[in-house]
Amino acid sequence: MNICVALPLLSLLFIFLIFYNQERLKNSDSPIRLSFLSAAIVFGVLSIGVAEVLSIFKLFTFGWLLGTWLFVLAVLGIIYKRYPKENVKVFRFSGRIPPFPVFLLSCVVFIILVVGLIAFIAPPNTCDSMTYHMGRVAHWAQNGSIGLYPTHITRQLIYPPCAEIIITHFQILSGGDRFANFIQWFSMIGCIIGVSLVAKLLGADLRGQIIASVVCATIPMGILQGSSTQNDYVAAFWLVCLVSYIILAVQRGIKPLILFNIGSSLGLLFLTKGTAFVYALPLLVWFMFAQIKRHGIKAWKGLVFAACIALIINTGYYTRNLTLGRSYFDSGLRSVFNEKIGIDVLASNMLRDVSLNFGTPYKRINSRIEKSIEQMHKFLNIDINDSRTTFPYYGVPKFSVPQLVMHEDDAGNPTHLVLIVLSSIVFLLSRKFKYRRDLLRYFVILITIFLMLCLFIKWQRWLSRFYLPLFVLWSPFIAIILSGIKIRKVVNLVLVVLVLTAVPYLFYNRTRAILGERSIFTKSRAELYFMNRPDLYVPYLALSDFLKSQACRDIGIILGGDDFEYPLWALLQENKSGHFIIKHVYIRNGLHNKQYVLKDSDNSSPCAIVYLGLGEYSKKVLGLVAGDSRYQKIWSQHSISVYAFR
Repeated sequence: MNICVALPLLSLLFIFLIFYNQERLKNSDSPIRLSFLSAAIVFGVLSIGVAEVLSIFKLFTFGWLLGTWLFVLAVLGIIYKRYPKENVKVFRFSGRIPPFPVFLLSCVVFIILVVGLIAFIAPPNTCDSMTYHMGRVAHWAQNGSIGLYPTHITRQLIYPPCAEIIITHFQILSGGDRFANFIQWFSMIGCIIGVSLVAKLLGADLRGQIIASVVCATIPMGILQGSSTQNDYVAAFWLVCLVSYIILAVQRGIKPLILFNIGSSLGLLFLTKGTAFVYALPLLVWFMFAQIKRHGIKAWKGLVFAACIALIINTGYYTRNLTLGRSYFDSGLRSVFNEKIGIDVLASNMLRDVSLNFGTPYKRINSRIEKSIEQMHKFLNIDINDSRTTFPYYGVPKFSVPQLVMHEDDAGNPTHLVLIVLSSIVFLLSRKFKYRRDLLRYFVILITIFLMLCLFIKWQRWLSRFYLPLFVLWSPFIAIILSGIKIRKVVNLVLVVLVLTAVPYLFYNRTRAILGERSIFTKSRAELYFMNRPDLYVPYLALSDFLKSQACRDIGIILGGDDFEYPLWALLQENKSGHFIIKHVYIRNGLHNKQYVLKDSDNSSPCAIVYLGLGEYSKKVLGLVAGDSRYQKIWSQHSISVYAFR
């Protein structure tokens, strides 16, 4: 079935070619990049729309999805064939690129290819992916719908689903997760291309645009996430699309396609990440005032049009959350949203958030950094571990500077942060940039996003992930400043340092390494699922072998909200061992009172129940099974048990 994956990819290609023809007929000066962004946005909207419509009838299945993409491809082929192509020339670049920029572009391509290789070889194995990102994908594929279903892991239902919905398309068409990591990888490529366009729109020459791509491609957190099924790079890509078309609207005026892309990229951004409002709000304020200044009261039509598109894209998701009695700000934000707002919170989080980028491999140095930040908090009379502004780590809200680890959950971006600070100083002190108003507005927006992240989001050890979209947006600004420096040898040295410091993150990703003892080439695919929890590999493998040896294929599972679920799906699918139906049972997390849970689980008595939980919550639920006379324990290992229906 892997060949079926080509259908959505061919559809994306045709969408790109249609937009490319249009841009060339308009004599656009950036036809490839604009067409790429427009095609990606339309593809994203199309993927969400297809999933939502098919899910209404529980037809989000292989046959119907295959037929839908065949139909879409046929329609796009007809549109492309009939679209005027006079004046459309073959892709070509008329200028000559000097050797060093060619070297830089080669480095960018090398980084992309290596990350792509990792994405293909290694399966998803991020902790969040094993818990809810890929867990929800497996349930959707089984249910034939992205609708609500009974689950112990509430994050599978309430968190924004855009990235996972797109993954599900490829999961269903391919029959596995071989292509799951490519959504983030494609987003990484999109950001690298998009920031070069943003740099151009802000006045950068060709050299500056290349530098922007290099800065973006070498972000350590980006390199680590580019081969995973997290969603921070997906959010970053929709944000880059939003920025690009807002700048176009401000510079060239409102046009239907630009408005559509603004509304769609905004909708996709909100559908991807709960913290989207922090990134988007300053941009939307800029866009709104720019349009009011240009068009006066008439601007409301375009603003409402874009807002309606964003709302339509999110309608299905918002409706499902309302069914659960939850609002948008209760969907992935409540737990990370500061319970206290003020200047002291802003000062505290600015210090703590920045420190996440300067962890070292040495505990003594990290301890000194921690103590210096603690002293600053004492001087400001602020509680550094205030539970209202600090996300708990192992149940305790405690600030610490994490060690330098090449892990996608908490890696910092020290070199890029230094470049942000230095380029900001140069920008503020240099007369050369004084009258570049678009660049000044862009700078103010980036600072505002940073301040909003500090003001609204609790400090946590994994917060550097939330900053990936912001680091991506800083890339064009850094590039413009660097390209304006006259001493090119200094700039070239900086760029070489960026490339060199990216190499360790490229080859020694902690969970998907190319080199070393943890190499993805020396471990089985099954073992790679457990790179974050190697202690679970043997018991999960034994569990899957035991279940495959039984006649039972209707499996109920009990686990905690942070326990690994997806590896069980992946292991049971290996070797075509038969079709298993897996569903959560004995739910006691507040969702069991909802009508959809009762309807789906009342008459369900699986022939086996698997207990996977490690937390206190799941142990309490386990008591319900242990006291149920219909089931008896038939197998156990580690913290895992299997109960069979009498």
